[in-house]
Amino acid sequence: MPPQTPEKVIPLVNAHLESEFAKLNSKNKMQVEYLHGGKPWVADVRHWNFEAAKKAIEVRPDHASPYPSQTRLA
Repeated sequence: MPPQTPEKVIPLVNAHLESEFAKLNSKNKMQVEYLHGGKPWVADVRHWNFEAAKKAIEVRPDHASPYPSQTRLA
């Protein structure tokens, strides 16, 4: 989510994961690997791509919700 960038978020995520893992007192080891540093973006949810996805999800009878989750509205 803008203005969050990988440079800001990755250290925070690492610190959180390490803190939570330490609480487990596990003999296991944890290794976090980031596969990419994708930049956040915002798009207009009224774009035809989103409308097509919405229609595709609506027709699935096994889907828990009749509408896709839009975490950020433009």
